[in-house]
Amino acid sequence: MNKEYLETIDADVCVIGSACAGLAAAINARDAGAEKVVILEKTKRVGGTLGICGGFFAVESPVQKRLGIHHTAEECFRDLIDMLYWNCDARLVHEWMNGSGESVAWLEGLGVEFETAAPFQGFPDLCRSTYHVTDLSRGRTGTQMLKAMKKAAEGRGIEVRLETRATHLLRDDADVVCGVEAESKEGAVLVNAKSVVLATGSISNNKDLIARFYGGETYEDIMIMARLPYSTGDGLVMAEEIGAKVGEVSTLFMGPHNHGPGHSELTGMFLRRPESLKINTAGERFANEGLWTDSNFGWTLSFATDKQPGKMTFAIFDDRIVKDMIEKNAVTTLFENMAASSDIVSAEKRKNVESLADDKFDFYKANVYDGFWLANLMGDIDKEEQAGRVKRCADLAEIAEYTGCDFETLENTFERYNKHCKHKYDADFLKDPRHLFPLESPPYYVFQAPSGIDTCIGGIRVNYRLNVVDPGLRPIKGLYAAGVCTSGWLNVGYAYFGSELSFTLYSGRMAGKNAALYAKGTL
Repeated sequence: MNKEYLETIDADVCVIGSACAGLAAAINARDAGAEKVVILEKTKRVGGTLGICGGFFAVESPVQKRLGIHHTAEECFRDLIDMLYWNCDARLVHEWMNGSGESVAWLEGLGVEFETAAPFQGFPDLCRSTYHVTDLSRGRTGTQMLKAMKKAAEGRGIEVRLETRATHLLRDDADVVCGVEAESKEGAVLVNAKSVVLATGSISNNKDLIARFYGGETYEDIMIMARLPYSTGDGLVMAEEIGAKVGEVSTLFMGPHNHGPGHSELTGMFLRRPESLKINTAGERFANEGLWTDSNFGWTLSFATDKQPGKMTFAIFDDRIVKDMIEKNAVTTLFENMAASSDIVSAEKRKNVESLADDKFDFYKANVYDGFWLANLMGDIDKEEQAGRVKRCADLAEIAEYTGCDFETLENTFERYNKHCKHKYDADFLKDPRHLFPLESPPYYVFQAPSGIDTCIGGIRVNYRLNVVDPGLRPIKGLYAAGVCTSGWLNVGYAYFGSELSFTLYSGRMAGKNAALYAKGTL
């Protein structure tokens, strides 16, 4: 090496990235016997987007056992592997299912207290109770996880180098990864490491990589929630540079929704409701509107939305349905179901939430308080209508004009759908009869329901030990990866709700442990 470095650091394990996967990897590496663990973080703080996460998937967890929930990892594996069409590393998926409950126990060992495990959308007869959340009165689940993990890392003496961006992986003459080159504000830094863990996050803000993995589409006009300044796919670039296999990039599509700066979260949740009729810009119904709430894999409705012309759809309710839902407070959410079973709305917890519930925390108010929908939904609909994202229409002609669809096509769609509703049988898409309500009482509420992306997941192919592999699926010695920068555990879609954080936590724990064992020469 001829390059001059401002500083040289010697470590057993070097972790690149300090969000959930990176923190979990560093903590577990230290616990597995690595004496010196260093984290390189290119931003000014640790945590990434962990603090805003609401919960995650796990099965056979201590929480479920305490609540008498008897889902098994084998059941979930069978569900998921069929959804993935075996287009994945099946052993990695199986290991993740088996280890997801241990992640909950691991967090509890760090002091995180979980409130419950519930169906993500609150339909226990249709969805498994696998979505784990903490006591919301203390803040989001991700916020509590981050606080506990930061404390654990500090207590273990893990060194964190902020504003230090890893740029290249280094290998020795035997092609074993032996270190990292990085750039700090002061200059070049060399980390000599016996093993390295890539935990660098998503490619969501790298236009070139998005175009590469999305068939030339840049998604310039589509909201990508993870399009953050630091989501640039650094780990993928570094791994590919030394010959790592590049896998598929999966997508957590989040439509139909209205996510975006200044958009109403209440109406965003409302337009996903199964009671609506959803059409595309051609005026055609295109999917079972109940998918989002009635299935463990309800995100498949998002895939259908993304394939519509212009990636735009519309959710339509009539006045009777809206008023009936509000009057009966029928908009069921995960947290309302939890309230019924876990006393989440006790007086003390209400008081704690009250202290959080400023404009920034409308999400808490929306999901904790009984009657919040009664008091606020119509007001939010008014605001969204002023912004042009909702329109009250007096008749089908106005709907056709607002959506840009052909009137006769729309008329036929309404006639056919209303017939299904009256017969309580959806002859087209088999929507659950509970959600079939004819649209006959104007005004009609027409919500823009575009496609959107939560995050882009994948790039670096790993095996079941979280080793980064080459194109022949042979492990690259000394190199591990974890979290949303990895491929192999999904295909082009998603998995159970909360899987991103679930796998991020699991893979971080395992990658850190295995990296430490490798550094010690015991793996």
